[in-house]
Amino acid sequence: MNYLIVQQWPNTKGNHAGMVHMCDLLVSTYPNEYSKIEMDQVLFFPPRRYRLTNFLLGNFDKWRYKRKYLKDYLQRCHILFSQIKSGDKIFLLEYHLFHTDQFSLAKYLKKKFPHIPLIALSHLSPSMLRSFGFTTKIIQQWEKPIDIQLTLGSSLTQFFIKEGINSTKISTGFHYVDNKYYIRSTLMQPNNQKLKAIVIGNLQRNYPLLLQVIEMTPEINWTICCGCNKQFSLSHPKDNVKTVGFMDESELKKLMNESDISVNILDDTIGSNVITTSMAMGLAIIVSDVGSIHDYCSNENAIFCKNTLDSFTQAINTLSNNRDKLLKMKEASQEKAKKFSIENIHTWFNSL
Repeated sequence: MNYLIVQQWPNTKGNHAGMVHMCDLLVSTYPNEYSKIEMDQVLFFPPRRYRLTNFLLGNFDKWRYKRKYLKDYLQRCHILFSQIKSGDKIFLLEYHLFHTDQFSLAKYLKKKFPHIPLIALSHLSPSMLRSFGFTTKIIQQWEKPIDIQLTLGSSLTQFFIKEGINSTKISTGFHYVDNKYYIRSTLMQPNNQKLKAIVIGNLQRNYPLLLQVIEMTPEINWTICCGCNKQFSLSHPKDNVKTVGFMDESELKKLMNESDISVNILDDTIGSNVITTSMAMGLAIIVSDVGSIHDYCSNENAIFCKNTLDSFTQAINTLSNNRDKLLKMKEASQEKAKKFSIENIHTWFNSL
């Protein structure tokens, strides 16, 4: 049995995306091989009223709340503890996040079940890990109880190797997509219509550059999915730009189905819901040439850009003026998305 320990997040709860849905697909497709253990809260240290009190009692608070959080983990893992046997594997699917503290759980599990493989998945980019406070020392500490480190992109794999993690301990896979839900009804709009571009997601997005690109492409109809993010702000309304806030997944899928290209101006990336769902929905990809993006896209379905105004505007204009090329790229995206299926995730997990 493969025991999947996963974190529920509000922004993907109930959706056909995210790690919880991946676990649900594995359990429903291979019920005799997977079992899900889900956490629905995160580790939180409520601040004390006075700064001096925070300073003096900070370490005690961390110990107290981490102890309670670990206790909650262990209560949810009681089925695992009663049934686990030789040949089973445990997957920690939200590793390298302080707010899920799967490191404390990993230490406990390795001590209690030293002969059971402990496999941890990290899905933050190197730059985000650094910004969250993961120094070389902390990364090496977190690796000690883990038998196999999973990554969703080669750039994160190379980062871990440079941080001192043995390459034989790392397995590089990919971000899945539910390509039974994310599937497009029609690939092309009539040639006389304006090209429709959609921008989705907030993590590591370069909004200042996006605003410049929009200013230089008045012939493109833009849909900007801002979610709860306040960074995107037009100086004045534009007829060719529509901004939308947080919405149901079905509404987002409808917007993607009506679009032609997915524009991703990124500071860094590994695998992401945005890239894989955009491909499954038959969108041509215009994207910053950063991180692990070549693990997912190729010249068949994407135009890779430098993070400059000229690079992105040229890419967009190329597809706006060449609808045959656009159609071929959209078809290639759908074809490439097939390799990110839940069946191939199962194959990857079984190979470990």
